[in-house]
Amino acid sequence: CPHEAEILILKAVAASSDRGGLSLAALKKALKAGGYDVVKNNVRILVAIKCLLTKKSLVQTKGRGASGSFKLNKKPPKPQNCKSHTAVQNWRQTLC
Repeated sequence: CPHEAEILILKAVAASSDRGGLSLAALKKALKAGGYDVVKNNVRILVAIKCLLTKKSLVQTKGRGASGSFKLNKKPPKPQNCKSHTAVQNWRQTLC
């Protein structure tokens, strides 16, 4: 399940009308305006951004890592099966 920071980040990026995406500084300002403690939860914000990038919910338009500019992915990400889950299924099929 997504964390609170991930949901807030997606809402802030979706509310942005910038064509090039929302920068990290602007994202933090939007979260702070919404009542989220940015200083205390800075690491959570960075981890949530990295997680959203790996899930392909966000696309990075500029920068590297958790810095730069971000916008929503227009193409919804395909759900992926967990590798360990498919490995367990394959193992069960070999037993039967």
